[in-house]
Amino acid sequence: MGVRSVGFISKIIAEAIEDVQPGPIEAIRAVGGNRLQVLFYGILPQIVPVVLGTLIFEWDINIRRSTIMGLVGAGGLGLVFFRQMAMLNYGGVATVILAVLLLIILGEIISYYARKAVI
Repeated sequence: MGVRSVGFISKIIAEAIEDVQPGPIEAIRAVGGNRLQVLFYGILPQIVPVVLGTLIFEWDINIRRSTIMGLVGAGGLGLVFFRQMAMLNYGGVATVILAVLLLIILGEIISYYARKAVI
């Protein structure tokens, strides 16, 4: 999961950098800005919303994947869920489901406020 996530995030960030509008970069260079200033004031402000959205999206996907993978024995939240089901501990099953839902809701709340602050 980690390798796939890093690859996906890297690809999306690379595409976001390729799609950067040249206007702000040219303006910074025209007034004598160095490469670091071009990066901080011309490129980063344009890609931060994409990076933030992608990171939160991947976090959400990884929570869901770990649940599914655990159901087939690969570990993660799903393994705890599977064990609780095997022991017929329905209180534990409800707790694991609630934990997964809370993690997903927490991701959505963080996403909302982060996007509101950045955009």
